[in-house]
Amino acid sequence: MADRLNLEKRIRLETLLQMPSFNGLGPLSIKDKLKKISEIIGVAKSTIYREVVKRGFSYDNYSARHAHANSVHKVSIANTHFKYTEAQKKLLLDLFKGYATNKDWSPNALLLRLKSELPHDIKNSAASDRVLE
Repeated sequence: MADRLNLEKRIRLETLLQMPSFNGLGPLSIKDKLKKISEIIGVAKSTIYREVVKRGFSYDNYSARHAHANSVHKVSIANTHFKYTEAQKKLLLDLFKGYATNKDWSPNALLLRLKSELPHDIKNSAASDRVLE
């Protein structure tokens, strides 16, 4: 798995993106500039591309501090697991039992049907509240 950029590398990236030229080479095309920056920072060009473009910046307005804050937030919420209440578990199980009795359905079709029938936000769903009553 690839290493994540830390704040220091992001600041270096921001600084290098703002530089008009490198070692007197004159203005570079964005392709050549990314290649040079990737060599200096020690990451792949694709990492720089994903860091800048996929985080909603352009090469002219990249902000290392905002990108780092977004990255830390994304990583912190990525590992949260759902903890369902007993009522929510019952709702899921009832939906599953209702569709699992049809022997003509493949497991994949069953899962797709459950996804379509399941409330989008089961944590705050009115359907899960009905089970509580």
